[in-house]
Amino acid sequence: MIYNDKWLEMFLYAKKYYEVYGNLEIPQGYTFRTRNGENIALGAWLKRQKYYYRVNKLTIEQTKKLESIGIIWKSIMSGTKKNVLKKSSEWLKYYKEVLNYFNTHGNSILREEDVALDENGETLEIGLWLKVQAFRYLKGDLTEEQIELLNLIDINRYLNVFEKVLK
Repeated sequence: MIYNDKWLEMFLYAKKYYEVYGNLEIPQGYTFRTRNGENIALGAWLKRQKYYYRVNKLTIEQTKKLESIGIIWKSIMSGTKKNVLKKSSEWLKYYKEVLNYFNTHGNSILREEDVALDENGETLEIGLWLKVQAFRYLKGDLTEEQIELLNLIDINRYLNVFEKVLK
């Protein structure tokens, strides 16, 4: 595996995702559009990195970089309560800010670049977070509780707008 500028660029996208969501649990089909209109297939890229790791095609430096942002090489889910609670807490932190937006504006139609400050003054990229949740909603990759909470903020209205943008 050659370490090049494109690999580093994709790594930086993965790192940004990790900084926002605290994990790299990205569905294989997850893509996003950059500000300059380029489609980035981050989910597929991460799956390839896991494959390259299994067949020993990543450099030690690449392996360390990916591990520094929390990649889990095996796709077997860790069942520790601590991990589950951390993920749940992180998800609810973003949801709370989207709910605040919904209660203020009467809808959850956020642009990808929309942000909010939480009670600690941390900037949360709620627009990007909601886009990821919409993708997961469509793929059936959410818990029943998460689906119920998203329905409270009229996720279907967001999905209608989201799907029109994708066409």
